[in-house]
Amino acid sequence: MTKDIKRNSIVFVKNPYPGSNSTHIMKGDHYAVVCQNDMGNAYSSSIIVCYITSKVKRLDIRANVPIQHYAGLDYKPAMIKCGQIMTLDRDDIIDVVDTLRPEDEIRFNQGIKASLALPDNIFQE
Repeated sequence: MTKDIKRNSIVFVKNPYPGSNSTHIMKGDHYAVVCQNDMGNAYSSSIIVCYITSKVKRLDIRANVPIQHYAGLDYKPAMIKCGQIMTLDRDDIIDVVDTLRPEDEIRFNQGIKASLALPDNIFQE
C-alpha cells in the first residue's frame, strides 16, 4: 500500500525508539506531523516528523504548538512538539489520518523556526 505522505500530514507512526524512564524523548507509537518537503516525502525512504502529544503544557515554549479538532486525535486538544524532530523509516508510518489546517500550518512553521532558531523570513520567497 502506498501512503500519500505530504508536508503537514498528520500520521500515526510506529516509534522505533524504545526510550527509557530517564528521558523526555517520546516513547511508544504516536501521532506526528510531517515537516519534510514533498519532494523528500515522494522519493526518500525516510520521513522527518515532529511528534504530537495529548499532554498540553509548557505553551510558554514557542516550539510547543497547540492544535485541536483533528481526526485520529479524537478531536481533543493536543500539542505538536517541534522540539522533537525525528527521522523515521517510511515503513514506520502506519497511517495518514489528517492534514493540518492552514492556520495551524502557520503556527507549525513558527514552532519549527523557534526550535531551530531560524530567521523570521525563512519561509518567504
